[in-house]
Amino acid sequence: MVAGKRVSPQDTARIRAYIEDTANPLTNAEIANLIGVSTRTIERLRLNFEQYDAPYPPPSAKLGRPTTLTEAQQVVSYH
Repeated sequence: MVAGKRVSPQDTARIRAYIEDTANPLTNAEIANLIGVSTRTIERLRLNFEQYDAPYPPPSAKLGRPTTLTEAQQVVSYH
């Protein structure tokens, strides 16, 4: 596992299976040791599964003023 990289889809599937296994619950540290990632990675993935039902959050929408004006906006702003 390289720092700053996403967890592989295979490892993500294994992590999710460990998290959802209520018959044999494991701690974040135990899952991290089995997969070979940090406990913080397991914490983040666990939260993302709870909030988004996905390992990573969806892309966020761009906020703020557009960098260029449309023709309609230019007509309104100059008159």
